Amino acid sequence: MADQLIVENPESRTEIFRWILEHKDDIPNASVQDMVKPLVTCLTDKSKQIREDCQKVIMVVMPITGHQDFYDKLKDMKAAV
Repeated sequence: MADQLIVENPESRTEIFRWILEHKDDIPNASVQDMVKPLVTCLTDKSKQIREDCQKVIMVVMPITGHQDFYDKLKDMKAAV
């Protein structure tokens, strides 16, 4: 599912985030390491709703992976022009 978050398809991203948020209590039981990069990518989405949903998921995932993984991926992002 994390691979689908990288695809720039707003409908797909919206549905994936909806599903993840409906099942957020199960996130600690999942392998979330692969979600870090796609989540960081979604923070730059054009859709405000997708960015907000992404932030909600990050708030659940980050305590599991640690903030350093997100920080390392954020360093790779290009600066806004």
